[in-house]
Formats: sequence, structure tokens, C-alpha cells
Amino acid sequence: MAIQNSNKLFVRQKNERRKKWLLKRSKPCIHKNEVEIMRTINQLSSEDIESAVRLIDHQKKIMIFSAGLSSNVAREMMSKLQLFGKDCTSHDDFDYMKYYASRANRDYLVIAISISGATPEIAQALHIAKSHGSKIIALTAANPSIISDQADICINAYKSKIKEINFGLDVGSRIPLQVVTRILLDSYAIYKDLAPIREDNN
Repeated sequence: MAIQNSNKLFVRQKNERRKKWLLKRSKPCIHKNEVEIMRTINQLSSEDIESAVRLIDHQKKIMIFSAGLSSNVAREMMSKLQLFGKDCTSHDDFDYMKYYASRANRDYLVIAISISGATPEIAQALHIAKSHGSKIIALTAANPSIISDQADICINAYKSKIKEINFGLDVGSRIPLQVVTRILLDSYAIYKDLAPIREDNN
């Protein structure tokens, strides 16, 4: 019995050490995400959000252009806009972007989602769509940039310069873009009076 209790104590102490080590190492990661979320929210312009909501409501067709991990944000935004009854598609293939951009017109709204604001293929597709009269909304963490410079409305997220993981690939967090799209879609819901936000007092 004494040996069993000793073993349990050893395991418990070992788990506590692991927990403390993890909490210590995780603090910079937690802080980074907190900073990105709060700074993104604090730098949002209510005028830009309102203007973007009006464009979403007014334009008959919506195309979302994105690349890499930002495509996950784009697909979620597309699904929500479709639930609102909007004619919305999402494209992350550069050839498809150019193809559909060349067939856009003044009835179209193109939403570009890019954390860097520097994807040349997206910028090229935006230039094509804009030349056909389409309106452009840019959601990015870089302003000015080749993408934001073409936008009628640019909504800025904040991206921290701190990186915890570096694989030599773009694995940066898209949480700031998710925050922006969530606020934009919630605002659109309120604008349409489809899903007013209420506090749960229960």
C-alpha cells in the first residue's frame, strides 16, 4: 500500500511539473492571441464596417478571393453569406480568380481576404474585376498593400510579429481575419434584423 501511495504521489508531482512547464511556455502564445484579437477590435472603423455591410447588402453577387490558410476564413464567410440568401462563391485557385474576375461587372462585390495583402495573383484578379466595375472590399492585416490599395473599403486586422512556429511556410494565425469576418457578418445580421444580439440573463 505504501509503495502504491508513493507511486501515485510521484505521478501526481510529475503531472504538476508538466502542467507548470506547459503554462509557462504557453504564456507568450496566449498573450500573442490576446493582443491580436484586442488590437484588431480596437482599430476597427465603425464607418468602414457600416459601408461594407451596405455593399454586401446592395450588390447582387459576391465573390471571395483568398489563398493558403486564409481560404478557410473565406469558405466560412461564403457559407454564412449563402445562409443570408446571398449569391456568393469563393475561389482560391488563381486561374479561377482571373477567369471569374473577367466575367464580373458592376453588380458584383469582390471580397479579398489576405493576411499579408501582398498576394500578386489576388491583386491581379482584383484589378480585372475593378476594371469591369466591380466593388472591392479588402480584409487584410497590411495597409497600405497591393490588395488594400485597390479596395473601395479596406478593413484592417492586426497581425502580431511574434511567431511561435516556423516551418518555413505560411502558418501565421488567421484569428484576426476570423474576428473581422465575424464582426462584419454579425453587423450584417443586425442590419437585416435577422439575428439581433441579445444577452442571456439566465
